[in-house]
Amino acid sequence: MNRREFLQCAAILVSGVSANQLSFALSREQEVYLATAPDFISRKIDYLTEGQRKIIA
Repeated sequence: MNRREFLQCAAILVSGVSANQLSFALSREQEVYLATAPDFISRKIDYLTEGQRKIIA
């Protein structure tokens, strides 16, 4: 899961909670996505490719 996907998922969850104040509900598709997504915190993130790093350095 990259940062954009994480933020999209968070937005979906927040909007779902605000729309349905009585219960916290996820669609089956959201449950599967969250269950199978790699761990966001432990994943290494590279913003630049090797070529871009050479240009900067």
